[in-house]
Amino acid sequence: MRIERILSQLETKGTLLAPAPSGGFGIFARGDRRRRPLARLSQAQVRELEATGAIMRCTGQGDCFVLSSAGAARVTRAASAPDEAYAAQHRPIVSRTAIDAEGVARHVRGHDADALRKLAALRDVTGCAWFSADELAAAQRLRGDWEI
Repeated sequence: MRIERILSQLETKGTLLAPAPSGGFGIFARGDRRRRPLARLSQAQVRELEATGAIMRCTGQGDCFVLSSAGAARVTRAASAPDEAYAAQHRPIVSRTAIDAEGVARHVRGHDADALRKLAALRDVTGCAWFSADELAAAQRLRGDWEI
């Protein structure tokens, strides 16, 4: 679990993994190697993370690393509930209230259904928008009313 916590620190923009003055590698906030590292890793741990694709080398900065997209997905999986790990890496999972067929309100978890975004992205065979701006605005009002 320590590795996932270290990878989550690398998610912060500008943070990098670089050789530490005292040996091994360190996590440096905002890339400032003059400061004390936030965490330390051995060279073997860094090579393992690179081999699994969780980190990738910085371009033009020597022997330093940043979090890769696979590493970010790994952090998301580690931070989510075990039964939601796979789905959470693709889209955020949210809690919401749903009403079943008997009219009972229950709390459920799932992807945020952004149907309006999907409707706005629909195109016909010529590439023109399927719905007009007025139709999308009406759908937005209808959704707002339904949520209330």
